[in-house]
Amino acid sequence: VWTCRAERPAANGMWPNCNVTVGQAEPDTRPKEYFETGLASVPQLRAARRLSARDTTLANMRAYEAIYEHDLLPSPLRVLATVGLLSDRVYAIHCSAPPEAFAAEEPTFRRITASFRFK
Repeated sequence: VWTCRAERPAANGMWPNCNVTVGQAEPDTRPKEYFETGLASVPQLRAARRLSARDTTLANMRAYEAIYEHDLLPSPLRVLATVGLLSDRVYAIHCSAPPEAFAAEEPTFRRITASFRFK
């Protein structure tokens, strides 16, 4: 649905970026369940290393946030993933950067996530 990237690439050439996607979910699904199922459904992400996770909100809807690392690309990536559910719709925001650049990008990633609104 929407994507953006940093003004310049990280030292390893990867562009820190955020992506928003929208999909369908069962109405009674909890955000954590949706996140876990999504991660487990991608074989390459089953080995992702979870660094933190918590229940949260996204634009006043119930949500789940996790920070994890994966090695899907030639260089590892650290991801801030926020998944929110509203009725039968799931909204996912994934912001990623190389682990060594993540701390510098995280405040921007959180501002992008906090700016999410429904119209």
